[in-house]
Amino acid sequence: MTKDSVRRFVLSERQALETSFSEEMSEIICNKFYKDFSHCCSFLMYWPIKSEVNILPLIEKFYAEEKRVYLPAVKGGNIIFKKFEGISRMIKGSFNILEPQGEPLAENADVIVVPAVAYDYSCNRLGYGKGFYDRFMADGYSSVKVGIIYDFQLVETVYPESHDKPVDVIITEKRVVRRNG
Repeated sequence: MTKDSVRRFVLSERQALETSFSEEMSEIICNKFYKDFSHCCSFLMYWPIKSEVNILPLIEKFYAEEKRVYLPAVKGGNIIFKKFEGISRMIKGSFNILEPQGEPLAENADVIVVPAVAYDYSCNRLGYGKGFYDRFMADGYSSVKVGIIYDFQLVETVYPESHDKPVDVIITEKRVVRRNG
C-alpha cells in the first residue's frame, strides 16, 4: 500500500458509514474527549466535513461553558484559527467549509483537536494531502495535540514523511492511544 491508497481506502469506508453508526460513535468519542479534557480552558477544534467525527456538540458545549474555542479558516496556503462566537457568526470559506468570523488566535491553546483521514499506532497522521495542519503544528505550539477518529481509521502505518507532525493522543470509540507510551 501507499499513502494515497490508504487515504482513498479510509475515505471510501468513512463515506459509506451509516448515519446512525456515525452519530452513536461520535457521541461516544466526544464523551471520552470531554472526560479527559474538559478541565482545559482553550481549544483549537475543527468544523466536521466529509463524514468526520461530529464534534459540533463539543464545540457548542465548550462555548456554552465560556471556554475559548477557535476554529480554522484558510488564509492563503495556511490555516489560521479564529474565535468561535456561535453558529450564527460562521460564514462559508475556502472549500465551502464554514469558518468563524471572530478574532484570530493570539495565544497558545491548551488543546488542538487535529482532524485526519487516518492515524497509525505511533500517532502519525494522514490528512487530506494539503499540509495545512502539518504547517500549523510545525510552528511549535506546546498544546496537547489530539486526534479524534473512528476506530477503523486507526491503521498499521500512514507512511509518515519527515514533514508530517504526529499528535500526542488519539481517541476512538474503542480506545485511547498515547504517543510514546
